Amino acid sequence: MVTYVRVYEGKVRPNDQIKLLSAGLEAKVLEVGHFQPELTPSFELVAGEIGYLKTDLRDPQKIRIGDTITLFNCSDTISPIPGYREPKPMVFATIYPLTGKDFGKLKNALLQLKLNDASLTFAPESSPVFGSGFKCGFLGVFHLEITKERLERDYQLNLVITQPTVDIKMLDNVYYEPYVRLEIVSPLHHLGKIMDLAKQHRGEFESMKYLNQQIILTYRIPLSEIVIDFYEQLKSVSSGYASMDYQFIGYQKANLTPLEIIVAGEKAEPLCQIVPKDKALEIGRRLIKKLAQLLPRQLFEINLQAAVGGKIIARENIPPLRKNVTAPLYGGDVTRKKKLLEKQKLGKKKLKKLGRVEIPNDLFLQLLKR
Repeated sequence: MVTYVRVYEGKVRPNDQIKLLSAGLEAKVLEVGHFQPELTPSFELVAGEIGYLKTDLRDPQKIRIGDTITLFNCSDTISPIPGYREPKPMVFATIYPLTGKDFGKLKNALLQLKLNDASLTFAPESSPVFGSGFKCGFLGVFHLEITKERLERDYQLNLVITQPTVDIKMLDNVYYEPYVRLEIVSPLHHLGKIMDLAKQHRGEFESMKYLNQQIILTYRIPLSEIVIDFYEQLKSVSSGYASMDYQFIGYQKANLTPLEIIVAGEKAEPLCQIVPKDKALEIGRRLIKKLAQLLPRQLFEINLQAAVGGKIIARENIPPLRKNVTAPLYGGDVTRKKKLLEKQKLGKKKLKKLGRVEIPNDLFLQLLKR
């Protein structure tokens, strides 16, 4: 492992024993050097210099960007430099390779991305539908989209990405969802629209401060309400002037319920999600309507349904493609055409029972855009 460092005190040389304080790891320095601009070995790094350390550590997941490094013999007397916070993923999605043979390639690609993206986390996961993949943690949906683009462009991977979700916990049949403290800074004359937007997203008002012609609004709000498209809506209602920041504050009991999406009679597990009970009807209808626009048409009719607790709350039908089976006919009795059309009707009826619908791999991210 090669780490980029700034030396605050003392000096470090090859063969020194060092310790990473936050990670609690010990290592041996194999080489030190400067950037000129390529990596150039040198005899030592001293206070005030910026350079690199090559160590005997080989697992990239053990190195934490922002950690404090000290010589091993004085690690007990030195405390870490303040300000370091380990990044916590807020949005989770599972990434699967389109073909099983690319699983090893995907793993290596994620390990390489992890080298310069400390906020990315991943762990193996398997699905009866998609096979083996990785459940990944991201700072937000934008971070997820960037990671997806890098995996596809830099490593030539074809991927399936499931619906992004936040980390909802369940204890004694009660749901708990993560909450954040949200701060919004905006010009004063956009106050009404911003307060309405926060209320629509289950925001609980905490405080408001005036700063000349600016206001700072503070809300307590579920993380699931802001990680997807809240920022875009905030920019829209404020003509692009408002900005926001949020900080995780803990988990809170919530009135949630599972929302099931059924495609052609089969439950589509990747599309199912946990939603607020009072918004289940609205979210279900919106998802089904959007799904009807995004799913490609087949030779048979596709039924789309949203269900809560076994009760259907929304439904859409995608009409079948019409193939002109009478095109080869010319002249003759009209009964010939009727016979072919009746045969086509029976075939479509059979396809509706046996046909399967493949969900496109880019559908999940498209569903998030309102």
